[in-house]
Amino acid sequence: MKRTITTFITAVIMCCTACYNSTVTLDPPEDPIADDFYFEGLEQIWDGNPKEIIIVPKPGKSIGYITVFYNGDIFPPSAIGSYSVTFNITAAPGFYAAEDLSAGILEIVPFGKAATPTIDPPQGIYTVTQQVVISTETAGAVIHFTIDGSTPTVNNAVFKDHIIVDNDMIIKAIAVKEGMIDSDILEAGYIIKPEDPVVGDFIIDGLEQLWDGNPKQVTITPKEGKSTGQITVFYNGNTNPPAAIGSYPITFNVAAAAGFNAAESLSAGVLEIKPYGKAATPVANPEAGEYTETQQVTLTSETAGAAIHYTIDGSTPTVESPEFIGSIIVDSGMTIKAIAVKEGMTDSDILEAVFTINPADPGDPDDPDDPDNPDDPDDPDDPDLIG
Repeated sequence: MKRTITTFITAVIMCCTACYNSTVTLDPPEDPIADDFYFEGLEQIWDGNPKEIIIVPKPGKSIGYITVFYNGDIFPPSAIGSYSVTFNITAAPGFYAAEDLSAGILEIVPFGKAATPTIDPPQGIYTVTQQVVISTETAGAVIHFTIDGSTPTVNNAVFKDHIIVDNDMIIKAIAVKEGMIDSDILEAGYIIKPEDPVVGDFIIDGLEQLWDGNPKQVTITPKEGKSTGQITVFYNGNTNPPAAIGSYPITFNVAAAAGFNAAESLSAGVLEIKPYGKAATPVANPEAGEYTETQQVTLTSETAGAAIHYTIDGSTPTVESPEFIGSIIVDSGMTIKAIAVKEGMTDSDILEAVFTINPADPGDPDDPDDPDNPDDPDDPDDPDLIG
């Protein structure tokens, strides 16, 4: 037993001596390099959400803690562009720490291109002011525009509701959305050219009138789609409608209105105011003829309210001739001529009435053949001769 323990102790001492006298050799740590890693996410399409670059060690390479920098900033970028990516890695078993290793360039590119704006109504020549609306099919895009023909940028006005185009104008616009390439430029030219009103644009009524004692206006109204400017009518240059039978040139002015210029002295034609029928020809009572004694002649007309003018010398009567009142004493041969006149009517035809006054012959009482002699032997009424 004692020998066995001595032998074991001797063996251990010999083993330890051998271990002490031996040399152990270890490999030195490595310096991490960029090629020791995989890089993901260096090409990105911007969708509005920042994304980190992923760096993963290759098999057998440093598994130290990695910190990524984007242009020196630890936060991933939030805009389209190019960014230099570097990273640091802490020491790990078999590897030293390392700083400013280059992972490459991060390229954040637009998420497509914004749709080119469209415009309504389309460009062209118009007679009236237009309310122009600009839109784009790219949801959420902002439209910037100019109205002086200059190239639009994000610094120009933002389209909101509509653009009033009341004169010649060139509109240019772009659609802009974060994460997308700006759209192509919309260009639309507008010409506002009002029309000149012409007579054919209007409906004209009342150029033929029958005079009834009340002045009437000529009415002028625009046809559909034509100038609605205020209209002023002139009758022989006067704005008041005429109050007598006759012919009157009609002109009119039209004030400027939406889509139309003003116009002056447009000819509407000729206003014809005609009599309201013809007065009835006067009638003499008693009628014309041969009479043996003085007559009191009256003149009448069936046209109520007509005035009768007459002459007694055979001349043609006019409104300047005496007006009949009461009666005319006819005590000798006389030719009465008369007309009936009423405002708004054509003068009547002329009455012509010839009167002859031949007084009765009293006879000769001494002449037995005088029919007025009661002693006429040939008197058929003599009772002495009857039977």
